[in-house]
Amino acid sequence: TNEVFSLDLKGADCKVTVGKENIIQNPDLTVIVESENMVKLISGALKPQQAFMKGKLKIKGKVNLAMKLTSVLSATRKKMPKSKL
Repeated sequence: TNEVFSLDLKGADCKVTVGKENIIQNPDLTVIVESENMVKLISGALKPQQAFMKGKLKIKGKVNLAMKLTSVLSATRKKMPKSKL
């Protein structure tokens, strides 16, 4: 899908907004990824570095923040509800 999600990870509370009209102005880091690859990233089936090298993930902005993407995704996995299937 072509949905746009903005995440503000500054501070203790994470803020997520949906839609181009709610996009964060002048972000420190922009990550561009197809939804199917984002699912793989969140599940751990695809590593951020692999996705970047294969052109499945593009970044704009502060590269040092992109290096933290692995830990952000790992923390996200821990908070996700477990599948009952």
